[in-house]
Amino acid sequence: MNTLLRVLCVVLFAAPLAFAQPRIGEAASAAELDASANETLHSFVRQVPGARELANKAAGILVFPSVVKAGFGIGGEYGEGVLLN
Repeated sequence: MNTLLRVLCVVLFAAPLAFAQPRIGEAASAAELDASANETLHSFVRQVPGARELANKAAGILVFPSVVKAGFGIGGEYGEGVLLN
């Protein structure tokens, strides 16, 4: 009975994760991703003191304009990003 209850809990809590992940067809185009990454980077530079100096010293910057997180106990994350160098 205890094992059955554990399996049922795992299934109930993990099921929303299967539906929270975007489909492959919903991926952003390269132009949309570049525009969103540039906007996010400019916003970061405006909000964080010293960000421009850090960016000038960096070999590259990995920008994820949005990240979706889901979970309860067990979770997952999904995001699309771009590497700027």
